[in-house]
Amino acid sequence: MREFEYVVLGGAFTLTVLLLGVAAVLKAFSEKMPVNVGRNLGLVKTGQLGWLDFVGVGFVIIYYIGSWVAHATNPGQEDASVWMLLGQILVQASFAMVIVGMLFWRTRFEDFWGLRWEKWPIGLSLVLGGFLAFKCFSALLWVFGYEDWATEAYQRDEYLTLRQSQEPTVLTIFLWSLSTALVAPITEEIVFRGYIHPMLKRAGGIWLAVFTTSLFFAAAHMDGAGLLPFFMMGLLLSLAYEVSGSLWAPLGIHFLNNAYVVIVTLKNSV
Repeated sequence: MREFEYVVLGGAFTLTVLLLGVAAVLKAFSEKMPVNVGRNLGLVKTGQLGWLDFVGVGFVIIYYIGSWVAHATNPGQEDASVWMLLGQILVQASFAMVIVGMLFWRTRFEDFWGLRWEKWPIGLSLVLGGFLAFKCFSALLWVFGYEDWATEAYQRDEYLTLRQSQEPTVLTIFLWSLSTALVAPITEEIVFRGYIHPMLKRAGGIWLAVFTTSLFFAAAHMDGAGLLPFFMMGLLLSLAYEVSGSLWAPLGIHFLNNAYVVIVTLKNSV
């Protein structure tokens, strides 16, 4: 990780921690806060989330900050070997299971995450609309030269190609595609929209939750050039969750986007 990227991501993580502190202060004075602070806006339920979940989010932040430091001290790109990809899938799945375990004894997932989604026609329209909105935003960034600027500023040599020094095998391609298109969206939506967002909403209101979760989501991808696009994607995912009241909405948008990335990446790597 180059110095400029290290500083940009570090700044994003620092701001995330500060906003989490703001949420903690607001939580401490929650009984004195007016109703219009935004805790009752939107359809995302906050259940019985409380101080224990600040500890949970703290561990999540510590994990990603550790990854940020590790990226900085090991700038080389590892080969996408079978064992590395299997380990990545295992870590992602374990991360999601820890969150599920923390919530299992306090909430009913079908209610808390809105998994019993009855408005599927509207929901599918929301998923497709969110995906297309993000692609339109990405196109605007390209029109205004953001991609060229990011390539130069972050010294990117290639865009959307498999970062491997060895020829990929069918198994590595399958595992990478599985991790990117399926495991990553499920894990990230459980962690960011399914856990961090409602906790921050309960503490400080909907707008603090949307902004902080989106910023943390963007920084957690460890890609300075992608910080702005990932932040915008996080905003869309959080708003889709609030509008629908179901985790299926951000999951669908996230899946479509990552599946698109897989298809384009494989095409550019041939």
